[in-house]
Amino acid sequence: MTAEKNEPPYRTRLCVHRNDASDADPALITDLQALNQRGQSDATTKAIELMDQLRQLGPDAPRKHLVGRIFELKARVPSGGVRVYFARLNATEFLMGRAECKKEDEADPRLLNWFAEVLADLDQGHTNLLR
Repeated sequence: MTAEKNEPPYRTRLCVHRNDASDADPALITDLQALNQRGQSDATTKAIELMDQLRQLGPDAPRKHLVGRIFELKARVPSGGVRVYFARLNATEFLMGRAECKKEDEADPRLLNWFAEVLADLDQGHTNLLR
């Protein structure tokens, strides 16, 4: 007899920007790949752990509100401060926007603007941006 795998109670979705090609990888995937290429695999691992925690705990996960609907999951690793930006889509789904790792202790405004544009487009019904 095999044990059933318990699905986390919350779901995460990925997204692309309206200016991305229709077959583009979600930005979060591209961000994590870039961290690995820069030798920051500790940041990639931590970002994945933070997202897993969000899937398990949902709105009870440790997070920080940044602006509008955008929140941040944050942790420290040897290579810097890991940040994963997300927003709530509905009662059980979260939209994962972007990720970064850097020494400075503030969010990159370009990434926040990118994500705010995606959220605005989704509010206008552009669900083709969801992955």
